[in-house]
Amino acid sequence: ATAEARFTFKAQGGEWCRELSVTTPAASNAAIACRRGGAWRLELVGAGAAGGEAYRPAGAESPFREAVDALIDGEPLDSGAEGAVLANGWPSD
Repeated sequence: ATAEARFTFKAQGGEWCRELSVTTPAASNAAIACRRGGAWRLELVGAGAAGGEAYRPAGAESPFREAVDALIDGEPLDSGAEGAVLANGWPSD
């Protein structure tokens, strides 16, 4: 399996969260992990089929995307701001 951070954002509760893309030969998944109590905790996992997202009718919103939209407070960090957070360490929580 390979995991890649897609973006970092502040959640409405003030904690840092990251959307992750996790790929295995059998599936492509998305996950949200948030930093709570000094540790990263998985908050949400969205499973998909190999090579793409799970089936949904045309025009339908992704339940995973709707959950991220409900969790996020503001905009994701741009690459410069994310680099600064990573270089300086996560703020204590």
